[in-house]
Amino acid sequence: MAPFPLNLGLDFLYARMHGWWSRSATGPVLEELTRAATEENFFHLLQARGILAVTGPERVLEQLLLRQYERLAQLGARVDPAFHAYAALLQKILERENYKTILNYRFFPERETHLSDALVRFPGAKVGENELLTLLDATTDEQFLRLFLQTTGSPRLTEIARQLAKDKDLMRAECAVDNFSYQEELQAIRRLDGPCRRVLLHLKGQQIDHVNIITLLRNANFYHLDAKGLSYAWLEGGLAVTRRLFDHLATATSPVQVVQALPAAYHHVLAGESDTSSTRLDHLLHCHLARQAREYFHHANEPRHALAVYPILLEQETVNLSRIYEGIRFNLPAADIAAMMIR
Repeated sequence: MAPFPLNLGLDFLYARMHGWWSRSATGPVLEELTRAATEENFFHLLQARGILAVTGPERVLEQLLLRQYERLAQLGARVDPAFHAYAALLQKILERENYKTILNYRFFPERETHLSDALVRFPGAKVGENELLTLLDATTDEQFLRLFLQTTGSPRLTEIARQLAKDKDLMRAECAVDNFSYQEELQAIRRLDGPCRRVLLHLKGQQIDHVNIITLLRNANFYHLDAKGLSYAWLEGGLAVTRRLFDHLATATSPVQVVQALPAAYHHVLAGESDTSSTRLDHLLHCHLARQAREYFHHANEPRHALAVYPILLEQETVNLSRIYEGIRFNLPAADIAAMMIR
């Protein structure tokens, strides 16, 4: 379906998104899902609450991701051309996870899981699963890189793959792909109308700050790289965490040191937390962003705000559902699963 002018269908779209929200994994429904205890109960509740009809116990995480992908397609078909392009870009960014997987298997072939199980079968994607798999038939790196360029259509992604072939630094490559995606997303956001642009530049700027903070927290806990060694992980486009501050905090030896030096908005979220593990602080930042997104979503006087933040809420819902499923598979107590939810 072709996109149509936003002012012709905004009221309908606002109601449609809130209809989706009413059938989402939030509030009491989310609490119920965290207590599902078994895969069978989880699948039953997903269908009963109108969230997802799981087609089978195989590839459940893929089905959750495809739900997000399809919802973005439904959203993109009902908006103006600029937001249509933005929604399509978000779909492309989801598809890039397959390219990350291909790079992983090409240069680290000792993985135990079969590659076909790790690829997500996106509908209407440029290449199918079998065509992706043929990339690994390349006998030389140069042949692989030529095929990779043909498949992705992206010189930038191919440049990242070429660097990975040289240094075998997968973390650096994945950070480069993420940075490329964030910069593309910011460019698409700047082409949106005023209300959508302002809200998304604010929230995406915060999200980039969050990623940079999380990188610093993990470095203090695990990596212990210096500023030069960590420089590849820096993301451009944040609001308050500057490159100078990032480089300075690369030498922090504990998460507490990082938190103490953060700008006031983020220090307020994390300060005084008794559990200073990077995982816990990471979770608090995700929840902080989620609360702001929900406030914008329910701002009835400006329906464009709901349009702007719905993809963020949808992504967070996918994360929550995936965490519930993984928690059930590993027999985690309901209280532990509930503690992992982005609220």
